[in-house]
Amino acid sequence: MQVTFEYYKDTYHGSKICSRDDFLQFSRKASSYLTQFILSKDTTGFETEVSDCICALSDEFIKMSETGNISSVNNDGLSVSFNNQDKTAFSQNLEEIVNMYLASTGLLYRGLN
Repeated sequence: MQVTFEYYKDTYHGSKICSRDDFLQFSRKASSYLTQFILSKDTTGFETEVSDCICALSDEFIKMSETGNISSVNNDGLSVSFNNQDKTAFSQNLEEIVNMYLASTGLLYRGLN
């Protein structure tokens, strides 16, 4: 799942991330985070919802990094550690974003098909 900076600025109308480099960094984290929810499901037909979700998650990741609450990120982008004080609130915000964009798509379903 890859979202371009142009999509973020022109289609999603994002404004929290100003540089392409920052967007690439945070969108990669957002994409990795989202993968935990949708696993390896085919996102065909839901490209807009998935792209918008990645943009919204990217905004949340940069917001958290600017407040200094991210304590570490591993090399492959699949693990992010937060200061305990805000970990629960941040995790809830991320989950709410995922649910807001993808709840009606079936991509979050984890049962048998």
